[in-house]
Amino acid sequence: GLADGGGVPEATPTPVVTTGETPPPGFVQIPDTIGLSAEEAIATASEAGLNWTLSCNHDESLEPRVYDQEPPAGTPVAPGSRFTMFYPRTDPCD
Repeated sequence: GLADGGGVPEATPTPVVTTGETPPPGFVQIPDTIGLSAEEAIATASEAGLNWTLSCNHDESLEPRVYDQEPPAGTPVAPGSRFTMFYPRTDPCD
């Protein structure tokens, strides 16, 4: 019946690349810039060899830190790939 729990595997490998894993040869891994200041995020994206963009908004209700990014952290991409970080202030983009 439903209560026997029969044959549940102990660990199931997942194909998702997460932060800390090595990307495939010829690829770089998208860094996690969420929560970083604009300066830290730009330095991190540059160090990873990405073609980054800082998308600035005017939202004083959010802390002045990167609040989202695309693609997500851990995604393997070719060097020079587009990477967008979303920042709630306009001052770094002025």
